[in-house]
Amino acid sequence: NMVEFRKVNLFDRNMLRSMKQFDIIFCANVLIYFDTKSKRQVIGSLYDSLNPGGFLLLGYSESLYGLSQAFKPLHFTKTIAYIKE
Repeated sequence: NMVEFRKVNLFDRNMLRSMKQFDIIFCANVLIYFDTKSKRQVIGSLYDSLNPGGFLLLGYSESLYGLSQAFKPLHFTKTIAYIKE
């Protein structure tokens, strides 16, 4: 099975560390509810969970601007994808 869906606690670093080697993570409309410190923590954990070349996709109103420089933004017509280099 190549696709896996899970509900996770984004603040449980041990759980996220155990779930490595993702090619893509969809985390839409979640970060808007966190303060800056929490956003940075979650973004760091998501980064660690991605394979090199993996993608992070956020919600329409979300951005990593001012939060993380670890990802390279890829601009598309109506969205931005973030890639782990």
